[in-house]
Amino acid sequence: MDGPVSVDMIVNGKKRTLYPEQLNGYLDIGILEGINAIIADTGYRFEVMVVDEMVFVTVLTEPERKKLKEERMLIFDELE
Repeated sequence: MDGPVSVDMIVNGKKRTLYPEQLNGYLDIGILEGINAIIADTGYRFEVMVVDEMVFVTVLTEPERKKLKEERMLIFDELE
């Protein structure tokens, strides 16, 4: 990737811009912590699952996350 990357979003009518770090050509998923803090009041949060060198990212509510864990035995990684 060339140059800085920005992630723009509008939450509750307010524009936010975050700048993820780049690690060996990949975006640092640590940015999701900041996004989760911004969207905390919505009931949704980004969840991640690292599988080998791939990262699965999705947005879930807590009941959805719990259901996937119980019914599909999916274990999501903790964001650091």
